[in-house]
Amino acid sequence: MFQGTFSSCVIDGNFELARTDDRIDTKQDCLDLGYEWVNTPENFDNVLNAFLYLIVFMTNEGWVTAMHYAIDSRGRDL
Repeated sequence: MFQGTFSSCVIDGNFELARTDDRIDTKQDCLDLGYEWVNTPENFDNVLNAFLYLIVFMTNEGWVTAMHYAIDSRGRDL
């Protein structure tokens, strides 16, 4: 469901800066402006990561970060 959707544009190592730039809507926009498109540390791209985040959700520790990435995800390379 979320596999490959938690990637984001990064400006100077900061995930938050790209969210405020209205010119960035897709992966190609990010790359055209010279920024990086990287996968966030919190992702569901493989079974191990998915399992780890199920544990995070069960313990209620750090789940808010993953929730924000899930809310912001719109699909692959978007």
